[in-house]
Amino acid sequence: MVNVLEFESLQAAWEGINMFLATADQKTLKEKGGGGMYGTEYISYNNLIIANSCWVDPKFDFGKVLGYTPRKWTTLVNNYVDFNYLDMLRSEITMRRGKNAKSYNYAFHFSNHKGGGKDCLISLVFSKRVNEPFPTVFFNVRTSEVTSRLIFDFLLVQRIVEYVYGKGQPAEIHFYAPSMFITAERFAMFAKWKGFKKIKEQLGDDKFQKRVKQVYRELKTTPLEQIRYKVHQRCAEIVQGVDIKGGQPESMTVKSLKLSRIVPELDNDVVAMSKMKQLRKDAGIF
Repeated sequence: MVNVLEFESLQAAWEGINMFLATADQKTLKEKGGGGMYGTEYISYNNLIIANSCWVDPKFDFGKVLGYTPRKWTTLVNNYVDFNYLDMLRSEITMRRGKNAKSYNYAFHFSNHKGGGKDCLISLVFSKRVNEPFPTVFFNVRTSEVTSRLIFDFLLVQRIVEYVYGKGQPAEIHFYAPSMFITAERFAMFAKWKGFKKIKEQLGDDKFQKRVKQVYRELKTTPLEQIRYKVHQRCAEIVQGVDIKGGQPESMTVKSLKLSRIVPELDNDVVAMSKMKQLRKDAGIF
């Protein structure tokens, strides 16, 4: 069976998936593909997520909510985005749009230059369907840690879609994840942002849900220097609102994060065929 969830936007999808996993009972997840609690992870298999708009809140703060720094974004882009490939794909789509094509399907395969991404991101398929006014973009991954990673990946998808189509182009996102999961430690950061009291009211007494409540209390009250693992220490810093050095987590909003190249202007330009051939050659495909 496939878990199908639909949301208004990528931002709403990220929030909704976190809550779906945090509140789903193990019996339900096991019936839909064998998910449930395995070690410290709460997993859902065979997931199709539909976001009706390709949008992440520009004011969302990765630094204060998840403890990220700008270097994390630069690493993500450098690892996964081959701009020669992306430019070639954009040129193909721009040409088809210039000819008012009723339909097309183009695939962008994520790179994994440094191996650090472990091939978690696989591909984007840009699809225009007959009689559909807007394109649909299919986002495929190997697996996804939802709380701290998926919202970052969603923003990367938004920036790539903007790069290909120009800013303001409506697009629906279909996200497929063979597996996605949360951990109580990382989910604590989400609970802090949304308000733990509000989150707690929605949690039942399943084994994982009890763990979420216990872990939040521990991260809230344990001195940072006594937390053994650095990743858990980062979660505690967010929950406590102070870093190990006594300062505030740095701010890093969505609106400050761009691709390393400027989003091209769409001025009805169809890239010359000679340039197209060079892009193909540079990308080593087609």
